[in-house]
Amino acid sequence: MKKPEDSVKIIRKTLMLISVLLLLLLIACSIKASFWGADKATEFFNSPPMIAYWITLTAVFACGLVSFKRLITKPGLFLLHAGCVLVLIGSMINSKKGHELLKNPKPVKTTMYIQEGSFSQELYDVGDDISSPHTKPLKELPFRMALDNVWNEYYPAVGTIEIMATDKTKWEIPAEYGRSIEVDTVPTDPEKKSEKLIIEVGRIYQSMSKSYYTQKNIESPESEGPPMADIIITRPDGQKFIATVRPAFMAAQFDDDGLAFVYKNADPLGVKEYYSAISILDPVKHCQNNFKLEVNHPIHYGGYYFYQASVFPEFRPNFTILTVTSDSGVNIVFYGFYALIAGSFWHCWLRHLKPAKFQQGGVN
Repeated sequence: MKKPEDSVKIIRKTLMLISVLLLLLLIACSIKASFWGADKATEFFNSPPMIAYWITLTAVFACGLVSFKRLITKPGLFLLHAGCVLVLIGSMINSKKGHELLKNPKPVKTTMYIQEGSFSQELYDVGDDISSPHTKPLKELPFRMALDNVWNEYYPAVGTIEIMATDKTKWEIPAEYGRSIEVDTVPTDPEKKSEKLIIEVGRIYQSMSKSYYTQKNIESPESEGPPMADIIITRPDGQKFIATVRPAFMAAQFDDDGLAFVYKNADPLGVKEYYSAISILDPVKHCQNNFKLEVNHPIHYGGYYFYQASVFPEFRPNFTILTVTSDSGVNIVFYGFYALIAGSFWHCWLRHLKPAKFQQGGVN
């Protein structure tokens, strides 16, 4: 006759074996799905077989917490396993099927288009052609969002300062503070001898209005013209003086040394950040909130996350595209990750700081 202890051992071994097999299956599926792309992988992990898998994995972790006394009495192990359960539950709630089963009226993932100077509260399915009169929004938000301004930030591109002599000799130096080059003069006065000058780049200005260049090539209404620069010219006797280098489209004028300087601005290397200035008008709370939205810095408001997808500041009127996702279950996922982090620290480091008498079974 089997003892109750033997049955508990069998259950525990079975749970451990199932857990290992399920985790190995998850690793294999993750590796395979990594080659499919985001859309196909999302469809796969939300398919009916995978829904059954997620429910089974969650149930096994939950049963493990009940079956193994050590997982409850040891804070580190408890937090690690409870964190996994919370992450799985929160992810299932946030999924499309989870919204359907819980009858959550919020769409999981949608797109929003807002024109500058106008309000919008309509959410469209991802990929919808909003220019078509037959396209209808999936849902309307209970508040309105207005686009006040959009702009791009570019990776800084280094221009060049071109130095020309009357004998058609040319030198170029990157328009970076502190860069220098040695050049030979070609005096217009035949009685003067050629000298060697040191040309050093000084301050760089964003525009001809001489607003100081902040090393961020940003589209801005404050920019009144093309960039320009100051150069420091050092003569052989050590005398220094500053000259302003103007844009290339302006006629270059040769000085007494037979030299002329022009600033050649480089095209931006590419868009670094998208920005949108958003105002939210909430008729329920009777308030207006202003936000600056940028890539990877979403706005959380009214049960949704608003992500900056793209902006089009070159169009008239300007408009921005936002990706809108439901926040259902997200907090549970966050709590699960907090538990995993806390459990990892406790199990790996903090538990070793306890007094030895507690580690040996308590105080007599």
